[in-house]
Amino acid sequence: MSRASGGREALPDEVFVRAMEQCPDPVLITDTRLDWPGPTVLFVNAAFEAMSGHRRDEIIGQSPRLLQGPRTERSVLRRLRRQLEAGEDFTGETVNYRRNGEEYQLEWRITALRDEQGRTTHYLSIQRDVTERRRERQRVRDYEREQRRRLRLLTLLHRAAVLAHDARDDNRDDVLVRFAALLPTCLREPARAAARIVYNGRAYPCPGFQPQPPLHRQPLPTLLPEDGFIELVPRRGSGGGQRPPEGDELDILNAVQEVLRLYLICVETEQAQRNGQALIGLIRRLSTDRRAAVEQKCAVLLEQASRCLGADLAVVARRQAGQWTVLHGHPASHLPVATALDVSPLLPPGCGAVEDLQAASSCAWSQAPRHWRLAHGEEGPALQAGLQAPILVQGEVEGYLAFFCTRAHCAGWCAMDAESLQLLAQWVGDQWAEAEYEARSREQREALSHVYRISLLGELTSGLAHELNQPLSAIIAYADAAAEQLEGARATPGEVRRLLDKLIAQAQRASTVMQRVRAFARRDPGRPREACRTPAELVAEIRELIDIELDRGGAALRLDLPDVLPAVQVDAVQIQQVLLNLIRNAVDAMRENAADQPRGVTVSATVDGAGDVVFSVCDTGPGMSEAVRANLFVPFYTTKPDGMGLGLPISQSIIEAHGGRLWAGEPDAGSCLCFQLPAARVNPCTQ
Repeated sequence: MSRASGGREALPDEVFVRAMEQCPDPVLITDTRLDWPGPTVLFVNAAFEAMSGHRRDEIIGQSPRLLQGPRTERSVLRRLRRQLEAGEDFTGETVNYRRNGEEYQLEWRITALRDEQGRTTHYLSIQRDVTERRRERQRVRDYEREQRRRLRLLTLLHRAAVLAHDARDDNRDDVLVRFAALLPTCLREPARAAARIVYNGRAYPCPGFQPQPPLHRQPLPTLLPEDGFIELVPRRGSGGGQRPPEGDELDILNAVQEVLRLYLICVETEQAQRNGQALIGLIRRLSTDRRAAVEQKCAVLLEQASRCLGADLAVVARRQAGQWTVLHGHPASHLPVATALDVSPLLPPGCGAVEDLQAASSCAWSQAPRHWRLAHGEEGPALQAGLQAPILVQGEVEGYLAFFCTRAHCAGWCAMDAESLQLLAQWVGDQWAEAEYEARSREQREALSHVYRISLLGELTSGLAHELNQPLSAIIAYADAAAEQLEGARATPGEVRRLLDKLIAQAQRASTVMQRVRAFARRDPGRPREACRTPAELVAEIRELIDIELDRGGAALRLDLPDVLPAVQVDAVQIQQVLLNLIRNAVDAMRENAADQPRGVTVSATVDGAGDVVFSVCDTGPGMSEAVRANLFVPFYTTKPDGMGLGLPISQSIIEAHGGRLWAGEPDAGSCLCFQLPAARVNPCTQ
């Protein structure tokens, strides 16, 4: 059989069959039955076999429903039937299944084949596997969506970064409010939500925020011990529903929150670094101040560290006789409250675990800093936050240093602040240990100094006897004269009064000498250790003892002690011991002088460039050899046949204990020993 059209040569039917068979697109021909079980497959070509995986003998005689499955769209099939029943061609897409169960995206067109009378005899379906094309199209859509997401993300991150970059320390609250206004723009419909940020116990809402059950909440961890959070709530009347952020909305929200978190960490770190630097500078200044007592330094430490850390109340407590005693409190008006911190009724019931964030301060004796929220006290202001560290002395907890906030929204403290506080507590412990060591050293030094003074007075016994013999002889002479006049009845009241006045004056002279000796020899733990003295006063109070030494060696004394010199805050007896020892050494150094060579001792005082007072004791002797100079302050080294070698080492320890130094000068002739003492802070000062 052959076919002809318009008088042209007819083509054999085999040509049409080969055309269908060799068509590169899958071809399927069915009958026209649309009711169940559907049309019957009458023909498929090789391309269809390749696409579906079904052999020709498996599919012919079956319904095309064999190719359908769970994801085949029923709505598309219903539309296909309506159009075919209406005599229309059909074009559509759906999911079909290969013989091995694999899905593929099918695009197909069905055309009715009609006879000469126009009746539909068969349906011709030209099909294509568009799975890859569909995937490519989806990839393009995904790429475009990702690009839009990235653009939104970059835009919001840029806004967040600019906001954080332009922020200053003094406008952190404003920055947090502006970040809260930025958070809803992370959503595809920003108008449907409002946001707030809760940080350091304080809320920062965006404009228009009203409390609602949250759409979304997530933590905002920073360096502070208590995490904050961000919260999104639906805006009233927005009509946006209760849908929480999801997908790319959540990704963008997390990215913006990370910028916020890094900003807050940066602010906290910079603040903690500034605090640490300020506190280290404070420790350095206090450590170099040799004049202030430990109590004064602790008071300054509390005041300035409280200002640096933004604390309202500061306490230094120490264990004394088994009890915790508050030594210092700042401000002073809060000291009774600070003292009450160690009273057991103030503690919450069951207090004991330092890990409990509601524990009061007295529960926190540990060997590491603790920072947490504190329970409200029963007395005084409520303690909203606290930061404290133990004070260790010789490895034992002897006290604690603590700072508290009484404001509802105080500045948060982080672990770096805890490290700074630990450094302060360590410094206080070192000061306590140093004070204890200094007290023991002072006792030992005073005992040794007392022994040396007694030894020195023993060597001055002959001079003291001579010094006392003169007033005693005069007293006897005046008493005899008065007795003779009274016996001879020649005395007038005026003459007797004159003799008695002279007798009293000589008795007072002898008494003064003995008072000086007793004061020099006395070891009285109850007397004030330090008093203000001018250089001239220090020398005048031991002038009798100095004269005894000078008479012993036949030396003359020259004093150069101007009245304008500042006073010194010293233990007068100890400094006078040093002066007397240096004068005695100067007299001994001139024993070998020739008879015609002068023997003189000069005691002078000046003020150096730092404002301190420098004493000098110089002689006209032969000077010191290099060996003597090298061993000058070595204990038990002496050039005297009967010397102990302790005078200068003891003198050196006394001067250093007063914050000064003792050294050998280099005069043109003779020897010169000098010592420097810090000038008193208040001049003139009262004894």
